[in-house]
Amino acid sequence: MSLAQLLPLAPLLLLAAAPVVTLLASAFSRSRRVTFVLTIGLLTTTLATLPLALPSLPVDVTSLIRLDGFGLFLLALLGLGGLVVACLADDTWQRQPTARADRFYPLLLFALAGMGVAVVAADFASFFLGLETLTVSLYGLLGFTRHRQAALEGGLKYLVLAAASTAFLLFGLALLYAAAGTLQLAALGPRLLAVGGGTGLDPQVGLGLGLILVAFGFKLALVPFHLIFPEIYQSAPPPVAALLAAGSKGAIFAALARFLAVSGLTTVPAVVTWLVFFAALTMTVGNLAALRQGSLRRLLAYSSVAHVGYLLLALLALPQGGLPALLCYLAIYGATVLVLFGGIGLLSADGQEADRIDDLAGLAQTRPVLAALLALALFSLTGVPLTAGFIAKLLVFTAAFDAGHPWLVGLAAANSVLSAFYYLRVVTVLYRPGPPARTTWPRASRLALATLVVLGLLLLLGGLLPDPLVQLANVASQGVGGP
Repeated sequence: MSLAQLLPLAPLLLLAAAPVVTLLASAFSRSRRVTFVLTIGLLTTTLATLPLALPSLPVDVTSLIRLDGFGLFLLALLGLGGLVVACLADDTWQRQPTARADRFYPLLLFALAGMGVAVVAADFASFFLGLETLTVSLYGLLGFTRHRQAALEGGLKYLVLAAASTAFLLFGLALLYAAAGTLQLAALGPRLLAVGGGTGLDPQVGLGLGLILVAFGFKLALVPFHLIFPEIYQSAPPPVAALLAAGSKGAIFAALARFLAVSGLTTVPAVVTWLVFFAALTMTVGNLAALRQGSLRRLLAYSSVAHVGYLLLALLALPQGGLPALLCYLAIYGATVLVLFGGIGLLSADGQEADRIDDLAGLAQTRPVLAALLALALFSLTGVPLTAGFIAKLLVFTAAFDAGHPWLVGLAAANSVLSAFYYLRVVTVLYRPGPPARTTWPRASRLALATLVVLGLLLLLGGLLPDPLVQLANVASQGVGGP
């Protein structure tokens, strides 16, 4: 393979090599600081090589990997998100010392590498390898603070969930392979439709797609497969919860979007019906459940369920511009939840978790900058105008409306209004007058706080000047699955 052929692969190759390098470094030096600096350097180098791939796109690496604008955009998001999580984790391990904290960073990079493979996969075989790399890494990350029983329970629960999801996925893929003779995303859709005579889905194909949808339902926390996720969010270390909410779900959702976009299955009435059903159920149940929560982490978990329902609207609008809306939503939602879970992490210390909403009463009096960042992130999730979250919802809702789902958009808008009650309830607690619930909080590192400030500024900038992000998403979405 020549240098010209290797250049487009440089970001993916570096992302895959990064965990191996940090693991070897950890074997020779057990310093958390060394592995942290190495992680930052490797991720920065990966991001710096992304422009090198642009002139050669799209590139097919055998039949398993396709590097195109869509995949490159998502690799950029993963790299940036990985930098943020690494900075937040460095602050967490400074204030909550744990044995061999240097091992966190190889696990983080292995998870990012798995996500990277998943978002550029052109075949379900390569997608499965990326997914399992991500999943196995999350086992260790969720139970990383093994001195905490809750963390170990969260890791074990995710193990059970992932095992069930993998079983459904493999059975579904076996049925599709038996019917179509291939697992390539671009070839799978036409062959599956041909099996059904072009008028619908063969029963075997329908069963296979149903099993795959259940597998994605477990991974994405679609209702009714969402029940274990609030426990996982509540028990995980804050940086890991941020990675799970912003990175893992985003990568898997992007892989599902690529499959539906290149296969053409969104034109099948049965597929559309199931997507509409899950979108309506997921956004409604997620918001109703979030109303009852007194724990901020559990509130964010159910809020995440609701936002997956909103994202399904983008899948329903794939022929009419759903992909650009999806990319914008993933970028904005990822930045928002990183601010929220990062803020929770900065307010937590070993044995002193900032989880109950009432514990944050009067935070604005003692930590005004952090309170303002949390309030801004909550406004963005609500979809308040002049925040990036408003632009994200506007794009998704408009795309779904143009695709012919006005009643579903109306339901989504009603759910957004409903979500304002629990998001703004937290904001009122942050700025509640009177004596604060706590007068002292753990001291945050300057790096972690500066990272959250930058993300907060981006949320404001995305609401005031959304055109650069929207145009970039439009360019990245062109030619997905094309020649």
